Amino acid sequence: MTKELCPLVGSWRLRKVKLRIKLGSLQPARYREASMKKIITAIAAGALTLSMAACNTPGERAVGGAAIGGLAGAAIGGAATGTAGGALAGAAIGGAGGAIVGASTAPRGPACPYGTYQDMYGNIYCR
Repeated sequence: MTKELCPLVGSWRLRKVKLRIKLGSLQPARYREASMKKIITAIAAGALTLSMAACNTPGERAVGGAAIGGLAGAAIGGAATGTAGGALAGAAIGGAGGAIVGASTAPRGPACPYGTYQDMYGNIYCR
């Protein structure tokens, strides 16, 4: 009697595994933990990057722009090529472009550091 049940149990397990593979839900725990670590790392990197986006000096804006551009370039390069080399190339290009754009968009200081005044004809002068 046990010989008859063994093929049945084996085939049930085999069908269960095939069904899980078809549905894509069969992942070992280490893969799920690794993907969760990647998600948490990406969220932390995004939060740090966005915190640098509010800086005002050209140097600080260049660093923030390089970080944002590097992350975006790495994501796009990795997704487009599917390789680490593509992600590194995208990060380098995005970082350089982000630094240039970040430094060039920094707000300039006031033209008149001590303020301005307006005469009776509407002309504005520095003090």
